[in-house]
Amino acid sequence: MEKKMKRRSYVRVVSFVAVLAAVLVAAAISGSVRASKYKRQIVLSQQRALTELDGRLREIGTSLKKGVYSNTPPMLTGMASELSRETLAAKSSLSVLPLENTNLENTYKFLSQVGDFTESLNRKVVSGENISDEEREKLYSLITFCDELSGEVSNIRADMFGGNFSFSQKSNELALTGEKTEYLASDMEDAQQSLSDYPTLIYDGPFSDHIMSAQPKMTSDAKEISKENALDTAAAFLGCDKKEISFSSEESGNVPAYCFSHKNKTIAVTKNGGYVLYMLDSSFVGEAKLKTAGALKKASEFLSSHGYPDMKESYYSTSDGVCTVNYAYRKDGVTYYPDLVKVGVNLETGEVMTFDAKGYIMNHTERNLNSDILSQADAQKSVSGLLTVLDSKRAVIPTKSKGEKDCWEFHCTDKDGKEVLVYIDTKTGYEDDILLLLYSDGGILTK
Repeated sequence: MEKKMKRRSYVRVVSFVAVLAAVLVAAAISGSVRASKYKRQIVLSQQRALTELDGRLREIGTSLKKGVYSNTPPMLTGMASELSRETLAAKSSLSVLPLENTNLENTYKFLSQVGDFTESLNRKVVSGENISDEEREKLYSLITFCDELSGEVSNIRADMFGGNFSFSQKSNELALTGEKTEYLASDMEDAQQSLSDYPTLIYDGPFSDHIMSAQPKMTSDAKEISKENALDTAAAFLGCDKKEISFSSEESGNVPAYCFSHKNKTIAVTKNGGYVLYMLDSSFVGEAKLKTAGALKKASEFLSSHGYPDMKESYYSTSDGVCTVNYAYRKDGVTYYPDLVKVGVNLETGEVMTFDAKGYIMNHTERNLNSDILSQADAQKSVSGLLTVLDSKRAVIPTKSKGEKDCWEFHCTDKDGKEVLVYIDTKTGYEDDILLLLYSDGGILTK
């Protein structure tokens, strides 16, 4: 009996020890998982801060470049406000990073002086004074400084993508010392977020963000059509028998539509009014055979034959064998940028691959423009003396408040040959917007 008791006690002890060991192992694993998760959260937080900081630096550089050409109080006021927000946000992001032992005094000083200097220029212009040549040179110096910082951004970002980046290794490189500046880079959280840091293709329209955010003017009060009527519209647009088309889905949002399929093509027709919203062809694109001039001709002929005769091509871009042309509505010598239509032509076959009329449907309406406006010559007086005007035209542009402004558009170059678009309000004579044009092999970019 005594031996059995000892044996049972032994078994209990062994079992207890085994359970305890299992619990300790589980606890250790759980703690390790929690620690790993916490570490990942810290890393992600730091990456978000880096991403924000890099984005703000790019915005600061762009705003400074526009500030050089600003010549009226409203535009300078806007630039000063933007720079104030951007520099404060940059400081906020910088404070999140684990750089307690790094001397960032000059970095913070630079960010502060950018906002302070542009605000001082704004006050000077508002009081009726002009910006001096010396002050313009200071702006150019700030731009050069930002460009150097962007170089450091690219270098450190490459290290992050290559897995060679750590704050402990790079902390000395993140401090600004003397006149030589080294700066923080940004890791991109994902491809979508990275797109927001780069210039926008101008064939989407220099004002595309504002174009797509309003209520659709052509469909808001239009009568709703049936799916069958929409099918007829789709067949007529595609030039095929409607029996060859199949219904695929419905789209909601601010422009509800019926969607149909025909071979490799998808086409959407608005429920209200029965307008073709877009058409996409997913066919394979081979080697380009058609020149740009031929693509422009094909696109214009397509628009004319599909009920868009009063459209003027403004910009185009080529990518993956497709030339996408941006058209704006033009009437009586006035270009209406909100009324946007895009046509993509296959450079191998000459066939239209894409058609997008959302901008047009969102914004097209009959306008009654004021005839009592500043002359082109008077408006040109508001263009910066640093710019040489190449040509000009009257244009309607959308505003951030979802309205529209009647402007004179001046296409200019600076002393280095860089191209700038300046929009002068036809009533006030003040600048409404400034865009920087950047040319690339794929097309024209704008900031």
